[in-house]
Amino acid sequence: MNNKELREKVTRDFFFRQCFSNFKYVYEHYYTDCDSVIEFINEIYKLVMSPGVKSGQPALSTYRGESKLETWLQNVSVMYCNRCYKKSY
Repeated sequence: MNNKELREKVTRDFFFRQCFSNFKYVYEHYYTDCDSVIEFINEIYKLVMSPGVKSGQPALSTYRGESKLETWLQNVSVMYCNRCYKKSY
């Protein structure tokens, strides 16, 4: 397994196994514009890994380690849902 394949496996394991229950909870209890929890996880992944408009840095670069990464991602997910909800009205 090369480095790229290893990074992809670690990312998949983290987002789709280790954090799945947190994402599923948010998906089931908050408004999203996604059709499935898998689509929701992919949207959050894109959100935290894509360069920001103002800073040019991905949102993940703002993670300071003051809480568990899983908790930080859950908070990001809730904020995403709140923005989706506001856009829908």
